[in-house]
Order: sequence, then C-alpha cells, then structure tokens
Amino acid sequence: MKINRIAIPSNGYYYVGERAQTPSPVLIGLHGFAQRANDFLEAITPLAGDRFVPVAPQGFHQISRFPSREVVFSWMSSFEKEDNIDRNNRFLEGILARLAADGIASSEKAILLGFSQGSSVAYRFAQAHPERVAGIVSVCADLPPDVKDDLGPLARIPVLIAYSPEDRRVGQEHPLSALDALKSAGIDVESFVFEGDHRVPSSLAGPLQSWADRLF
Repeated sequence: MKINRIAIPSNGYYYVGERAQTPSPVLIGLHGFAQRANDFLEAITPLAGDRFVPVAPQGFHQISRFPSREVVFSWMSSFEKEDNIDRNNRFLEGILARLAADGIASSEKAILLGFSQGSSVAYRFAQAHPERVAGIVSVCADLPPDVKDDLGPLARIPVLIAYSPEDRRVGQEHPLSALDALKSAGIDVESFVFEGDHRVPSSLAGPLQSWADRLF
C-alpha cells in the first residue's frame, strides 16, 4: 500500500530556564520517553548551576496516558525513523540559532544532556552537526546502533556517561557497552556511577561541572 505525504508546518516547543547573566553557555536537556520538557527543565536546572543556561526542548510525539489522560511526549518511533531523526536535528539547529539571536547563548556550541531516549537524540545530532556540540552527557542510555557504526563525527566531542547498577529499565550493561565502544574509537569519554533507579540524579551536578571545566 502506498503512503501519500503532504508537508505541513509544525511548531516545536522548548523551555529556557533562568540564568543571572546572559549570554552564557547552554545546557540542552533532552527528556526521556513519556516525559514533559517543563518537568525535565526542573531536573536539569540544578545541574546547570550558575554556569549554564538550561534549555529543555519537547519531543514531537504526543502520548495520552489512561485513565489520567495526562499528555506526555517522546522523540520518535520506528515508523519513518529517518524522518524523525531529521526533524529532531532541524529542531535542535533552530533552537541553537534562536538562542544565539536572542543573546542567550555565549557560544555556537552547546552541551547536550540526554536522558534515556533523549540520549539517542543527542548522539544523532552530534553525529550530524559535530561543530555545534561542545560535549554530550548520556544518562541511563545505550549507544544507538546507527551511531555506533559511524563514530567518526564524534571524534572530538567529549562524552560523560552516567549510569546506575540499580537501573531496572536500562541496567548497566548498555551504558557500559557504550563506554567500551567510545573508548575503542578513541573518543574522550568518562563515566559517573550513581545510586538509584532510572532517573537524572542531582548528584551528577558536581561531576558534570568538573567535566565541563575544560569545554568552555
């Protein structure tokens, strides 16, 4: 059966946190599956500290939870995956351009912090636009196979992988596999181990800030 397509305009939404001084470097937080960007902004704001402007884009795919009817979001599905990846990449490009035009970002590069599914978005954007990424923080996530097959564009992008052995959703096997793959490719990669389940831990703030000292 043939799929017929028609192009229509679509809005992307993102939230910008408070920062006493702008322009400043930007920390873009990419939420996980079935989350909301405004909630995720609250999770990454303590990690941004006084150094970064925290920014949280919202995934395009809407999910309605029942029986609460709460609407949450994800970044993609397996249906027309390449189109989803391209749209996500164009969305992040647009956000970075807007932040610069609005005088919020002090650099053309940003740190991308991806949690769970959001980590795949971060890796794929860095693969497509390495010149726009200062570093990647991957929390509770694996390395997408398509990225693993072509790590060349990530050669000069430092990566910080945070994971918990107690993570019941992802476990530690996938983050450790990502760590090994990046190390084998000669990529500058560090790890941070925390306690607790599948989440962005507040204890990541100190290691992230120390890791970022050499990026800006």
